[in-house]
Amino acid sequence: MSSRLTENTFREEGKIIMGDKRRANQIPMRKYKSWFGTSPAVCIDLWEMINPKESISKLAIPAYLLWALMLLKIYSPEDVLASMAGAGSEKTFRRWAWRFIEKMEELSYTLVRLQSILLLFNICWCVLLRVCFACFRSIWVTDFRTMWGT
Repeated sequence: MSSRLTENTFREEGKIIMGDKRRANQIPMRKYKSWFGTSPAVCIDLWEMINPKESISKLAIPAYLLWALMLLKIYSPEDVLASMAGAGSEKTFRRWAWRFIEKMEELSYTLVRLQSILLLFNICWCVLLRVCFACFRSIWVTDFRTMWGT
């Protein structure tokens, strides 16, 4: 498996977990989101931010991230989810799902902080634009009146 994952990788893994017989690209997004709570594109972003091959284990695979998302979305007993996911055992499901959940929790602090910084930047940018526009407008009106002798 290549180190660069695609949306189709997560669609295919999701298809296997859901037991869907259609081709991966034919699975309705509504069904995918009802199982995992998000889209394959977001799964890729999560995978890259977590970098599980280095932060969790070299044995980490995309299906384990989907197990974690499924646990968070469906929140059934682990033995039921392990069975649905084809994990083999409840212990295996629990171990991998919770490792990914813990890494997502660590990310949440970074993402919330980044979102706060971006919000503050956006507010400052809007204020700056308004001030600049007001200054430009007063200068432009003054120059226009001077130019036309009014």
